[in-house]
Amino acid sequence: ALGALVGELQVTARDFADARGQLAAVLDDAARVAEAIRRGDLATRADATRFRGVYARLLETLDRALAAVDAPVRAAAAALDRLAARDLTATVDGAHAGDFARIQGAMRDATTAIATSLAQAGSAAEEVDRAAQAVAAAAQAVAVGAAEQGDVVARARA
Repeated sequence: ALGALVGELQVTARDFADARGQLAAVLDDAARVAEAIRRGDLATRADATRFRGVYARLLETLDRALAAVDAPVRAAAAALDRLAARDLTATVDGAHAGDFARIQGAMRDATTAIATSLAQAGSAAEEVDRAAQAVAAAAQAVAVGAAEQGDVVARARA
C-alpha cells in the first residue's frame, strides 16, 4: 500500500511540475503580449495552440480582448489618416461601445466642427472679396473724378 501511495505521489508531483511549467510558459506568453501592447503593437497575439485546457482558454481570452481593442484603434487611425488627407467626410467605421463609442463620436463631432469652420471661413473670404471689389470700384470712381477735376483745374488755369 505504501508503494502504491508513493507511486501516486510521484505521478502527482510530475503533474504538478508539468502544470507549473505550463503556467510559467503561459505567463511568459502573456508577458510578451503585454510588452508588445506597451510598445503600441496591438497586432501581437499569444500562441494559445501551445497549451491545453484552462491555459489555452486564458490566452484565447487575452487575444479576444486585444482584438476588441485593436479594431476600434485601427478604425480611428484610418479615419484620422483620411482627415489628414483633407477628407472631411472621414468617420470611424464600425459599431463601437463604451469608450470606443465616445472616441467615434468625438471624431464625428471634430470633423463636423472643422467642416463648419471651413465653410464659415469660405463665407468670410467671399465677403472680404466683395468688399474689396467695392473698395476697388470706389477707388476707381475717385480716380476718375480726380482726373476730371485735374482737367478742369488745368483748363481754368490756362
